[in-house]
Amino acid sequence: MKIIFLLPIIIFALSLNIYSQTDIEEQLKKNVIELKKELQTNSDTLKAIAYHKIGLEYEHINPLKAIAYFDSSLSICNTENYTSLKVRNLNCKGISLVNLTIYDIALENYFEALTITNNDSLEQKSMLLNNIVQIYIFTENYIKADSVLQIAKKTSKNISSKNIKQTLLNNEAIILSVNEKNADALIILKELLPQLDSIDPLRIKVLLNTSILYRFLGEPEKSFEYLHKSYQIAKKIGVNSEILLIETNVAEQYFVNEQLDSAFYYYNIVKEKAEKTNENKILISCYKALSTYYNKKKKYKMAYEYSLKYIEIKDKTNIEGKKIAVEKAAIEFKLRQEYAATKSQNKMQKILLKNKINQIKILISITIVVLVLLITVFLLFKKNKFAYNKLVEKNQVIIKTEHENKKLIKLVKKNVQEEIIVSNEDSEMIKKIKEIMDNEKLFLNKDFTLTQFANCLNTSTNKLSKLLNSSINKSFSDFVNEYRVKEVQQMIENVKYIKYSLEEIAEIAGFKTRNTFWRVFKKHTGVTPSHYRKNIYSYEK
Repeated sequence: MKIIFLLPIIIFALSLNIYSQTDIEEQLKKNVIELKKELQTNSDTLKAIAYHKIGLEYEHINPLKAIAYFDSSLSICNTENYTSLKVRNLNCKGISLVNLTIYDIALENYFEALTITNNDSLEQKSMLLNNIVQIYIFTENYIKADSVLQIAKKTSKNISSKNIKQTLLNNEAIILSVNEKNADALIILKELLPQLDSIDPLRIKVLLNTSILYRFLGEPEKSFEYLHKSYQIAKKIGVNSEILLIETNVAEQYFVNEQLDSAFYYYNIVKEKAEKTNENKILISCYKALSTYYNKKKKYKMAYEYSLKYIEIKDKTNIEGKKIAVEKAAIEFKLRQEYAATKSQNKMQKILLKNKINQIKILISITIVVLVLLITVFLLFKKNKFAYNKLVEKNQVIIKTEHENKKLIKLVKKNVQEEIIVSNEDSEMIKKIKEIMDNEKLFLNKDFTLTQFANCLNTSTNKLSKLLNSSINKSFSDFVNEYRVKEVQQMIENVKYIKYSLEEIAEIAGFKTRNTFWRVFKKHTGVTPSHYRKNIYSYEK
């Protein structure tokens, strides 16, 4: 019986080492070279389509490059007003951003696409709504996911696209599973599987979700069976992100089976791959699991290190968005250079034609100028007195305008000087605020208010509140609580307070209630105070 149970696991483990990327990468290079030839055209429409196609080639292999090509296509769409192609670019760019786990910007792209989509384009609307549902699922915002799903289901009733309807069913199964309706979710997925093509990328997700449901239902053999099926399709299509996700689920299944050493082995394989490709979402899962593994093995130092990595990678996701923007700008610069080179070749073909047209234009212009001069001289001769009066009136208008302009310049200079003075005053005030908080530690007073702080600084509460919001991007309570959290961290790390309870430490640091202390501490550090204290003491031991 044990051998039968282990058979799908052994088959799957062997298949994990077979996959090679060489053929896929070679095919990608060929496709991109062919598509770049389409950029050698004078038509902006064809160029925008070519950039879009190249972006699609990179969408799952190199999302960052894909975004750069979609943006190049979008820049042409914005100038030429190609609404349909613009919607497709925004949608594909959103998918690439999801692959990079930059969900907030992906949502912005999907919502922008929705606003410009024609009301008659139900298929496009359904597709965009479906993508929004997926982001809310990824970010574990299941209430919003369910509400958008209901809208998407109504919108997709009269559309012909099977793929969109099938994806909606898959998402519905995920939401049912979250609401602990695993049996209902399994029925939907099993009905959906026969409708899908053998190499449909959606089939990978459905098989993977079916495997996860069997894991929840305590059927590991079936879970491994569906994981193996999903891996075979992912290997055939060459979707690296899905392969990595499947391998992560293999590790998780071993973990659930309490085969900790096997789980540890696969988590390390996934971790190495994810670190190379910067798959932050998978790294978060790996670091968390490895921390738990080392805790169970009583290797507390390693557990502490991985818990720190887990916290760091969660914070890093926001910083990663800025780095990606910089790299994206560099890629866009190279694309613009290629575009400029293509344009210069096309310009050479137009030079001869333009020269002839210019010669004709010059002749026509000279003729017009001569005629205008003759007519002007004639009119001046006939109406000399009238022209003189008009000239005087114009001069008066010019003098008046110049006088008004001088007044306007003085006013602008005065406003600029006032703004500089206000800016300098704000900088000095911020410096003073930080010095008082660091030196006098007013935040230790649990009844410390905005009014007291304003009186201490000799300013008004309104002005102080606005200054904190505009210069530090924090409300008064967030600003004070941040200092209190840092004080608590220092006290926890200080041996002097080892016998103090967390509530006593919180009270000393200025927190009024235990609930407020718990909520604020977790908001600023990502962990609860007890977890933080436990990790500190474990590390010291």
